[in-house]
Amino acid sequence: MEITAQVATWVFSVFGIFGLGALAAYAAFRYLGTKWLDTKFQERLEAYKHEQQKELEELRFKINALMDRSVKLHQREFDVLPETWGRLIDAFGQAQSVTSAFQQYPDVSRMDTPLLEEFLAKSPLRESEKDELRRAKDRTKYYIKVITWHRIVDARVKLNEYRVYLLKNGIFMPAELKGKFDALDSLIFDALIEDEMNERDEIFPKPRKAADDLAKTGGQLIKSLEQAVHARFWSADATTI
Repeated sequence: MEITAQVATWVFSVFGIFGLGALAAYAAFRYLGTKWLDTKFQERLEAYKHEQQKELEELRFKINALMDRSVKLHQREFDVLPETWGRLIDAFGQAQSVTSAFQQYPDVSRMDTPLLEEFLAKSPLRESEKDELRRAKDRTKYYIKVITWHRIVDARVKLNEYRVYLLKNGIFMPAELKGKFDALDSLIFDALIEDEMNERDEIFPKPRKAADDLAKTGGQLIKSLEQAVHARFWSADATTI
C-alpha cells in the first residue's frame, strides 16, 4: 500500500514537473513569438516608410524640375516675344513704306548747289552715287532710282534680321502664335520681292498684288497678332505653370 502511494506520488510529481515545463515553454514561446512578430512588423513598417519617403523625394524632385523648367520656358518666351514683335513692326513698317503706291521725293533738280550739297551730305547715297547725281541731266529721276534701291535694301535687311531672330527663338513660342508671325513674314517677303522685280525690270504699270495684300491682309494680321501677344502677357492662363 505504501509502495502504491509512492508510485502515485512519483507519477504525479513527474507529470506535474512536465506540466509546469510545458506551461513555461508555452509562455516562453508566446513571449518570443510576439517579440518576433513585433520585430518583423517594425522592420516591414520601417521598410515601407523608407520606400514611401523615397517615392515622395522622387516625386518632389520631378515636380521641382517641372516647375523650374516651366518658369524658365515662360521667362524665355516673355523675353523673346517683345523683341520679335519689335523686329516685326520695324520690318513691316519699312516694307509698307517701300511698297506703298504713294511716294514723295524731293525735287533735286531745282536745288541750287549749296542746297544740293547740304542735302547730299545728309543722304544715304554713296559718294560715287552722289557724284553721278551731280552729273545727271535729270537729277530728280536719278535720285528716285537710286534712293528706291537703298530703301529696298534697307527693308530687306530689316526683314532678314527679323527672320533670323524668329528662326532662332520661335521654338519658345506657342505654335499658333508663331504661325501668325510666319504668315506676316511671307506677306512682307512677297511684297518686297514684287517691288524689287518691278524696279529691276522697270515694269509699268507696276503689278501690286503682293503690295496690296501686305497693306490689307497684313494690317489685319498685325491687329490679330497684337491681340494674341497681349493675351500671352496678361491672361491668367499664360501665367499658369
